[in-house]
Amino acid sequence: MAEAEDWNPATGIDYEKAKVSYFEKGDKLLLTYDYGDSWEFEVDIKNITIDQTALKYPKILSGKGYGIIDDIGGVWSLQDYYDTPKDKVDPEMIDWLTDGEAINLDNFDKEELNQRMEQYKN
Repeated sequence: MAEAEDWNPATGIDYEKAKVSYFEKGDKLLLTYDYGDSWEFEVDIKNITIDQTALKYPKILSGKGYGIIDDIGGVWSLQDYYDTPKDKVDPEMIDWLTDGEAINLDNFDKEELNQRMEQYKN
């Protein structure tokens, strides 16, 4: 809550009102997800194109690694998971997070992520 108290709406962008036209190539954004776990991402605007056939949902162009794991306990617990040898990870944690399969944190599957993004169609 202390971080939320420090947030100044005058210097932030209301994500519900933000439009692509607000941003320029080279802009950097700080995206915060799940304030309790404090996932933070720097987003670099590499290019903006105007296309008459605009997508109806967000699209992932590139990335690295598995990404956010909800309810793991934030970046600190994720680092612990990553640093723990696979045969030493608590099996109950694996069952809780993934229904019994260990997570390959180096895996990045753009196609799977874009299929999941389709749920955000207008």
